[in-house]
Amino acid sequence: CSTDDTAKKLQLVAGRYFQKTKYIINENEKNIGAGKSRNRGIELASKEYLIFLDSDDEFEANFYERIISILSRKKYDCVCFDAVHKFKNKNRYLKMFFTSSITEGEISTYDALVYIRGCTWGKVYKTSIISHNNLTFSDIPIDEDLVFTKSAVSYCENIYYLECVLYIYNDNESSLMHRYQALGGDIEEKAFNQIHSRIDKNRFYDELNS
Repeated sequence: CSTDDTAKKLQLVAGRYFQKTKYIINENEKNIGAGKSRNRGIELASKEYLIFLDSDDEFEANFYERIISILSRKKYDCVCFDAVHKFKNKNRYLKMFFTSSITEGEISTYDALVYIRGCTWGKVYKTSIISHNNLTFSDIPIDEDLVFTKSAVSYCENIYYLECVLYIYNDNESSLMHRYQALGGDIEEKAFNQIHSRIDKNRFYDELNS
């Protein structure tokens, strides 16, 4: 529900550059927020893999080439990668994991679940992992991406970490993240409670404690 004819502009671009590619441009009847909009995208996804791209952000030019190269070796449930964080004309390397001990290659579900950043971007998922387990974004105003990410990763048996920058995170001061930071309160507690309710507590008891 953009106010600048985004859907029409997307249609023009897609008609020019993606004539031989199946695409769907979905415009909601009313503004339902990022989480529910992503849920709609999940419903429409019909290919083997899916990824999320936030409206302010970009993929690096070699993104598809690098991802396809990894998936051509093995059909991983999830492929993770790094980003560059752009904010006020400053660039900062953003590793996908909150630890330097994780390096490129196959990683365990344990390490991914405990250390992975909760942001929606930076991961390519096998669509069946998301759809078969009925994974959706919750309706909390912030950290809904954290809940989704942790839940999704818990179902991934084969995870590959590609230690290179393939995503450009353009941090906009007017973004939802900055607007909701002022809310405070018990949002993080609500997020954890939702994660706790979605993840197999018998299998991931130690991870949840971490």
